[in-house]
Amino acid sequence: MYWCKYKRVFAGLVLLLLSSINAVAQSTTVSAQVSSNTVGVQEQFLLTITVSNPTERFTFLEPALRDFRVLDGPGESYSNNVVTINGHTTQENMVSYTYVLQPLRQGNFTIGSAGIRTQRGQEIRTNPVHILVASQGSRRQQMQQQAFGAEEEPRQELPSVDVTGLTEAHLKDNIFIRAEVDNKNPYLGQQINVVYKLYTRLRMSLSPTSLPVLNGFWSQDQQREPDVNPVQENFNGKRYNVFVLRKTALFPQQSGLLRLDPAKAEGMVEVAAAVGGNRYVPQTIQAEIESPAVDIDVKPLPAGKPADFSGGVGQFVLSASLSRNSMSTDDVAQLVLTINGSGNIGLINAPVLNLPSGLHTADPESRDSISDLMPKLLGSRKFLYQVSADSAGNYTIAPIQISYFDIGSGTYKTLQTGSFTLSVSQGTKTAGSQGSGVEQMKDIHGPVSEMPAFKDKHTLLWQQPYYWLLYIAGLIGLGFLAVLHRRKQHRVQHADVFRSRQANKEAWKRLAAARNALQNSSNTIFYEEVSKAIWLYLSDKLALPISSLSKENIAQKLRFRGIAEEQVQKTIALITECEMALYSPEGGQQQRQATLDEAGNLIGIYETYFKKK
Repeated sequence: MYWCKYKRVFAGLVLLLLSSINAVAQSTTVSAQVSSNTVGVQEQFLLTITVSNPTERFTFLEPALRDFRVLDGPGESYSNNVVTINGHTTQENMVSYTYVLQPLRQGNFTIGSAGIRTQRGQEIRTNPVHILVASQGSRRQQMQQQAFGAEEEPRQELPSVDVTGLTEAHLKDNIFIRAEVDNKNPYLGQQINVVYKLYTRLRMSLSPTSLPVLNGFWSQDQQREPDVNPVQENFNGKRYNVFVLRKTALFPQQSGLLRLDPAKAEGMVEVAAAVGGNRYVPQTIQAEIESPAVDIDVKPLPAGKPADFSGGVGQFVLSASLSRNSMSTDDVAQLVLTINGSGNIGLINAPVLNLPSGLHTADPESRDSISDLMPKLLGSRKFLYQVSADSAGNYTIAPIQISYFDIGSGTYKTLQTGSFTLSVSQGTKTAGSQGSGVEQMKDIHGPVSEMPAFKDKHTLLWQQPYYWLLYIAGLIGLGFLAVLHRRKQHRVQHADVFRSRQANKEAWKRLAAARNALQNSSNTIFYEEVSKAIWLYLSDKLALPISSLSKENIAQKLRFRGIAEEQVQKTIALITECEMALYSPEGGQQQRQATLDEAGNLIGIYETYFKKK
């Protein structure tokens, strides 16, 4: 039971992770590179660990740096490289972790391997890097000291041209989502096309978090591969890289004002950060973006709607065929009505056949076939009627007629088929037997003239041996069911206690792992374990499935349980702190110790509260 539950949750999480708009390359590799293999004792150098083409979320495994002073890092950054070789284009996604290091003494040293651990437990590591630390340092350091003295190396700076507009303050001008709608004033049932696009002038790693629900519309999404490479597009005088998130054909189902909800995405974005004067360096920040809501004013269809109006809006043609012209009363003829054209084909209603007395049909089966979706939905809808006869004779099926609203002319039009003749001969069934359910049962089972009786009419039932065997078996069965019922009640009564104990045990286990990571200076693992401790504990206590976990849902559930607002805000703040720290670890040992203490205090407070309940 529990395995099935978590199996479904795991599958949902995998689908959520695969919705990222970044291209997935063929394999994942991890490499380490230094700015120089020969440095001086006082010289600073860069160590960069690059993860290429990650196919799933991972935990960064930091290298052993016991022989070096860590002046800064690890700084995390994202990049995309597009390579074209012999007309074949591939995209490479990379995540880089950069350290600024300084040797502690002279000698030959080795920087231990770094790497990643995937969600499946696979570890991918770099080769060790060898560094020679000399007394005078590299030729580059000597030249810098001669020219500038022993000043620290400046951080890598961005070009000064057109950088001021790429700061965090201008984020909304440089990355956003738009919904392009080709018609904001359609008729009821008329097709409109919506394309959701992500525009960016910045390096980014974003994933869609919410797509519009599209209430009030019948929708058909265009099936398409995700954009591997963006296209260039000018918008408001600026050039952007553009990713298409979704293409949808919409058919409004009610008149009046309808609204397309925003599409949302979040992730990491690299902006320019000022460091004094006209100097700028890259900085990675967490960003959430969403498209503006779009209002659609739907016009009602004109007055004068025909009585046989099918609901179709577009341009259509009608055809019909009968599978046979002659049959017996034992057979069935299939009448196929086909509507071809462009428009809201999937919303056209089946017409009612005007059959002569003696012929019958049930509700038809419908089959749709769509050959194209945008800019116009093209395809067909078939209605399959099964026609049967009660008695022999010659029948005429009247022409079938439907009406639709023609978008081109703005008027109602009527389509009509020809008539059909059907010759029916007498089969094995007698006339009128089709509607007699009693007669059909007799044909299958034969007549039932009397109730079944025991063969030995002179022996009482309780005197038969099998009577007592059945009686004893019934008592044993009832006793067995009573035991099962008591066990089930026991499990139900103790399920909450067991789940509570497990949730508390798992939370403290996670916090213990975080404490070990804190002692080993494994910042990423520390914040992951603290975050999991809070998320999983509240998931069990609040009966929230993992697929529904969000800060908003947790806050709502806590308030519903009567938790004080101050406590709720502390919980959300701690979760947010862990999320931000996973992307850009900052702060020292004391700050992380305070985070660990705060997590322990929160779980302790909640445990006391839930025990009272």
